[in-house]
Amino acid sequence: MAKIQYPRYIILGLLGIKPMSGYDIKKWVDVSFRYFWDIGYGQIYPTLKTLESEGLVTMKNDQTEGGPVRNLYTITGAGKTELDTWLLAPEQKEYEILLKIYFGNALTPDIMKEKVRVFQKKREQELAEIEKTDSYLAGLPDAMTAKPFLQSVGSCGTMTYKAQIAWAEETLAMLDSVNSAGRRKTVSRKGSVGGA
Repeated sequence: MAKIQYPRYIILGLLGIKPMSGYDIKKWVDVSFRYFWDIGYGQIYPTLKTLESEGLVTMKNDQTEGGPVRNLYTITGAGKTELDTWLLAPEQKEYEILLKIYFGNALTPDIMKEKVRVFQKKREQELAEIEKTDSYLAGLPDAMTAKPFLQSVGSCGTMTYKAQIAWAEETLAMLDSVNSAGRRKTVSRKGSVGGA
């Protein structure tokens, strides 16, 4: 499976929200993604150049009254198609689902719900496994000096998976309440949805 170039999809996703300059993209990344996904400032401008050369974005000079000239980028129809293809594809990394939820307004709620359910099911399976480990650790002799430290790490895993399952439930409820009127209708199911 080809390695995904996430900066290109993050940039296409942001430009799908509104036209932006490279500086605007950097500000948005700093506020929105830095807590769960890494995209460096040095990746933004080279990726914009590549996307422009591929016809996935266009660039025009933009100047507000009295302000500096900025290069403003806009996603093209071909760019939207490439973004949609990635959004529909199975997730390859654990928290890729968060990127796809972030740009989820490009897909129908039903497709997004299926992706969240896949994520939730995987976390439920992982929780069941870690709970087996927790049971094993609980059965270790209390005299074992390492026991509380081992249990502490196991507890972190248990709490993490429970929180992610709760997040999935909350997100599914949000998707149930989303009014699909006005959403882009060009995106349709092009195969199975799955992933981490």
